[in-house]
Amino acid sequence: MALIERQSDHRQMMERRALLWEFIRSMAGIVAGLIITLAFLGVCAWLIYNGHDMAGTVLGSVDLVALVSLFVLGQRTVANERIKKQQIMAQQLPPSPRR
Repeated sequence: MALIERQSDHRQMMERRALLWEFIRSMAGIVAGLIITLAFLGVCAWLIYNGHDMAGTVLGSVDLVALVSLFVLGQRTVANERIKKQQIMAQQLPPSPRR
């Protein structure tokens, strides 16, 4: 019995560790994206300020379109993962008894 409890504790610890690292990786990606985006928009503002209106506007527009595209793509990916998880969970449920 003690062996089973230790295995269960170990599995739970590994799941917690995996979730923590997934969260850390996700947050690091968000922070990196924020830094890159702010730097890109800073360059666009600098270009516009120094008289390169067209270049600054085009680069700013490209940056904005890329951000929106990534956000939409990310939302679709999350939605697809939820659907797959629901399908997997539905297959694992025992059939309900018929009356």
